[in-house]
Amino acid sequence: RPRSRRTAAGRPEPSRGRLNHPRTVGVGRHTGVMATAITWPETTARPRNDSSWWQACWLITRNPQLKGLVQRLPGFLHADEQGEVDFELRKLSEAFRALDAYRAAWKKYEQTHYPPRDDDAYERWADAGPKLGDDEPGRIASAIAPMSRTEQGRLRLLATLGDERVEFCTGDLSGWDDQGHALIRDWMSLLT
Repeated sequence: RPRSRRTAAGRPEPSRGRLNHPRTVGVGRHTGVMATAITWPETTARPRNDSSWWQACWLITRNPQLKGLVQRLPGFLHADEQGEVDFELRKLSEAFRALDAYRAAWKKYEQTHYPPRDDDAYERWADAGPKLGDDEPGRIASAIAPMSRTEQGRLRLLATLGDERVEFCTGDLSGWDDQGHALIRDWMSLLT
């Protein structure tokens, strides 16, 4: 999504529906969730194909489970000057790359440093292992890590709409419920 509210031709972008049918989100039950209400755009119209931000916003607002997941990510969503939702897909992509690197580092650590059986020694062993960074991608990755496989798959699917590569495979789609299948159909409609 361009940083400015102007199109390439210099004209202001069309309204995102704030005055038409606002959709607001509020405080969630998860730690790190934004505490102020923001307005989401209306999703009745098909999104523009030239903007990954609009496509992602359309996908999020059409799929309540996905909306709930992005609300759980610290620092991902925020309100712009008009109180409308804003986010950067780059942050989600960076978080998944950080999480994938963290998991690969743990796999290597476990192969070279076998976990002890004693509880105290195990705690020291785990403390000496790889850590996620304390930067923004690390904090978002820390929120994603304990999520279920299908929740992570939904967020990975969203991250694929960004400009940066995110590892994704069809195995990330297995075991999804009917709402997950609706998300996949919506995502696939963006590709055509």
